[in-house]
Amino acid sequence: MRWMYWLTTDERRQLRDRIKNTISYELSKNRWGAVAPGSLDRIKHFYITDYRALTLAIGVIRYSLKGTNTKVFYRGQERDYSLIPSLYRSVNNEVEALNIEQKLDDALEMLRPHFDPRGTDDEREALCQHYGLRTRCIDLVDNIQTALWFAYDRSFIKDDREQRFDEDVGYVYVIAVPNDDTKVKIIDLREKPSNFLRPHTQQAFMMKTSNSRKELGRLSAYQAATFIIPRTLLRLWSNYDNIPSNYMYPNDVTDAGLRFWNGAVKKVIDDGYDFGPLMG
Repeated sequence: MRWMYWLTTDERRQLRDRIKNTISYELSKNRWGAVAPGSLDRIKHFYITDYRALTLAIGVIRYSLKGTNTKVFYRGQERDYSLIPSLYRSVNNEVEALNIEQKLDDALEMLRPHFDPRGTDDEREALCQHYGLRTRCIDLVDNIQTALWFAYDRSFIKDDREQRFDEDVGYVYVIAVPNDDTKVKIIDLREKPSNFLRPHTQQAFMMKTSNSRKELGRLSAYQAATFIIPRTLLRLWSNYDNIPSNYMYPNDVTDAGLRFWNGAVKKVIDDGYDFGPLMG
């Protein structure tokens, strides 16, 4: 899919030029960072060493998208990898994508009576993703500090001994989304009841596209830029020391939503359903 396909040719060119030239110039002039060599999915990468550079760069992108009926979100990651929903990260072709989608749809139908029964199908899928199911959705936030927090956090790395090429940095993606529900659905999970505590503490949004299977989940068309930030700065800018992981991922004592989720999964498993590749 073409990058920022909903924009006109002139709007795309202007956006690319401003990301490439204006941000690069400002970083160099102020000594706030630099263009990073190489890229993933042809997305421009910038190394950021000053918080003002981060806000300036985001401002350049937002200004460039003004009047284009586009929303801007962020995603923090501890590694740089292609923007793909968890459901599709192990599929290699459209047939495999169709099979795993059918498995997901069966699971969601089984979960319907037990988890968020009053929600829409999209809301339920997004909420299930938030509590651990692999789905067609991907997590986003609209607050840059929250994205910085997730770029720093490594609570779920299973093996601390793993050698990591990016162990000293984290990544913040800028995601631009057309305001068009027929192409992309944005689900604001903060609109769910507050006893689902996790999405409220994380200020969570979910993004789901209408053509997920065709693209094998790849969402690089919506990724405007990537910022690479040293972990020492991520820790400071995200206020991580005052918002530890157990705040952002509350346990089932404080988060009724997690209790609902665990209970729903148990009931479905007790009924003989095997979640298989949808969990883990």
